[in-house]
Amino acid sequence: MIDPSAVVRARWAVATVFFLNGVQLGSWAPQVPLVKTRLGLSEVELAMALLVMAIGAAVNQIADAQSLMGPIMILMIVPYIATPMVGNAPDSAFAVTTSFLPPINGFIMMARLASTSPPPGASQPSFCARTTR
Repeated sequence: MIDPSAVVRARWAVATVFFLNGVQLGSWAPQVPLVKTRLGLSEVELAMALLVMAIGAAVNQIADAQSLMGPIMILMIVPYIATPMVGNAPDSAFAVTTSFLPPINGFIMMARLASTSPPPGASQPSFCARTTR
């Protein structure tokens, strides 16, 4: 038979661990913009770094991490494959649509801006569009 006091101690131990993890995450999350600024990361680079950190936290062996890196690598390879298509037709429906998808929009917008006919101001983010008075 399990001792009831041992069950109570185990519950308190688990609750304490969850509380401390919440405090740690709550104190780190507000620092993410500061880390982004200090390291000079773009939004895409920060997102990839956070995904890789999550994989590192979820595994305890390198083989497990390598198996989880497949989806992350696909997120990083797809924009490179799409860049020539976007560069050839920067105003196509494909280019405009992928410009609004968060995992790859940084790559796609750079390809659209570097093409011979950059995107019109309406499809650029508001911080890129010029305003005149």
